Amino acid sequence: MKNLQRWSLLFALMVSILAISPVRAAGLIVLDSLFNDWVGQAYVTDPSGDGNNGTDFTKFYFATNPGVSTLFFMLERLPSDQQIIIWQSFDMNNNGIFNEPEDRLVQVTYEPKKNNSKVDVTVYTGTNQFIAQIANNTDYGESKNEGGKKVEWGVPMGLLGMTPGQTINIGLTVAPEENEGGAISDSLNTPVQWSPANALGWALLGLILAAAVFWMARLRQRQDKMGA
Repeated sequence: MKNLQRWSLLFALMVSILAISPVRAAGLIVLDSLFNDWVGQAYVTDPSGDGNNGTDFTKFYFATNPGVSTLFFMLERLPSDQQIIIWQSFDMNNNGIFNEPEDRLVQVTYEPKKNNSKVDVTVYTGTNQFIAQIANNTDYGESKNEGGKKVEWGVPMGLLGMTPGQTINIGLTVAPEENEGGAISDSLNTPVQWSPANALGWALLGLILAAAVFWMARLRQRQDKMGA
């Protein structure tokens, strides 16, 4: 009985901890072509000077919002008014191969306009079979007047065929407008390995933890009865 009380007390303590809003290094991501919400989010850097005609990117950000099954991304490049095509390759089974049917390829077209931007986002399988277009002529990036440096977008996890906590590899290539000759593409030297576990959300994590604690308490109670 004392052991059951001890486990119940532990359960109550854990629930009270989960009830406190976690301190986050960054805020929630909102796709609105305003980029202050990316401060504090995870990113990788890429050397400058290895691309041209707008393809030379310097930072690639990735994030999730708690309880939202969408992966969010942001690319930062050197100032430019050139249109670019961002290719994301998703190795969904984390086996180092990016062109299998279960893998995904996401095309992001970013064209800065004078006062806004035009962003299209399309999802394909790893073998280039069309799945869905999830953004069409949407203002997700900086305008020419703002410098044309940053663009953001989101990809639903369902279209990627993944679940929260699944480990994936993400490759990235920034290419110039398709008909622009003499331009150089820029790519990440190493794919990003990511396991976006916090997309589960704190409420769901709390339920999982509560169930685990309850099961352990019941198991300990049965063991005490058997030893009595």
